[in-house]
Amino acid sequence: MSALRVHRVRLTDPDLGPAWRRLQEAGHVDTPFLSWQWASALRDVPELTADMGVLVCRRGSEVVGLLPLERTRLDGRRVLGIAGWYWVGPDHTDVVAAPADRAEVAAAMLAELARTPGWDVLDLDGLNPDGALAAAVDGAFARPRFVVRPTEELPISYVPLDGEILSNHGRKQVRKEIRRAEAGGGAFSLVTDPDRFPALLERMMDLHVARFGDRSRVFATPARRRFHQIAAARLGDAGLVRVHELRVGPEPADAAAITYTLAWRGALLFYSGGLRTDIGMTPGFSVRAQAMLAAAEDGFGEVDLLRGDHGYKERFRAEVRSDVRRRVARVNAGLVRMVVTRGARALAERAREKASALRREPAQGAAPSGAVSEG
Repeated sequence: MSALRVHRVRLTDPDLGPAWRRLQEAGHVDTPFLSWQWASALRDVPELTADMGVLVCRRGSEVVGLLPLERTRLDGRRVLGIAGWYWVGPDHTDVVAAPADRAEVAAAMLAELARTPGWDVLDLDGLNPDGALAAAVDGAFARPRFVVRPTEELPISYVPLDGEILSNHGRKQVRKEIRRAEAGGGAFSLVTDPDRFPALLERMMDLHVARFGDRSRVFATPARRRFHQIAAARLGDAGLVRVHELRVGPEPADAAAITYTLAWRGALLFYSGGLRTDIGMTPGFSVRAQAMLAAAEDGFGEVDLLRGDHGYKERFRAEVRSDVRRRVARVNAGLVRMVVTRGARALAERAREKASALRREPAQGAAPSGAVSEG
């Protein structure tokens, strides 16, 4: 068997699409966030791709593995992660390769990254915990040139659709809110026609940004919003997008909640949503519950709520499984300066806390505050 060779190409490389589609059509892409539809949408928004590239692994002339990466500067450090890691939040990621090739591909790719300058931190956030990429980190980055952080778990809630999805109280609440919406001329609807996605997603993104403001990065710029429109259209053409809307009136402006989900291998991934908070209801919970019921009727096995600590998830009968985060720091002058600076700040903070505590303590022999001293 010939050795693997790894090189980096741009997302615009003309040979990339055919190789990616071949691997995807063979069933070797385990998450929509590594699908060709998703990657090609990134490619087609040039404002987003200046610091993106793809590691391509070949055996002879055959492409056997792919991994899209993005570099971002955070706190003065060059941080490398899977494309979109900082603002899209891809989950369940691994190398794109046949299962039999993944361990060898992942090891070759990480060895190439270890040899390659241009990054200070490798942040592999949202990895499949049983995947080859998560397993290969420790062997690829050895001391003293690198520091590998302990594995971090990222809890993710899953709702099985073959049993009770929510409590009796929850079902009653949802039915009540659906009836209330219908009484006003609205309704719940499931939309799978890609021609209807643009208007729905624009409204959803507006609601999302209005609610979360600067706390949300996913739709924070026109370029990011354009990416999501392109990705939804391409995934939708393959039947991989379901958008759910709850209106409280007959007009598009009456949308109370919209949920954007991705269908992948029998699971429905709840990617994002937007809702109004001014109508005295819980439309976000209701539209999600209805989306789950519709998915169960259509033969989906489970709903994947993806990462994030959101209170609504506790209202469903969910089980928790975890992705992982693996981080590696390259030992260089920048890392040393950061460690020294943080250490100095920590010492200074402890000194300030100690001085403040001493000032609060009464002097030895003095009467406690509020007491009358004896004359």
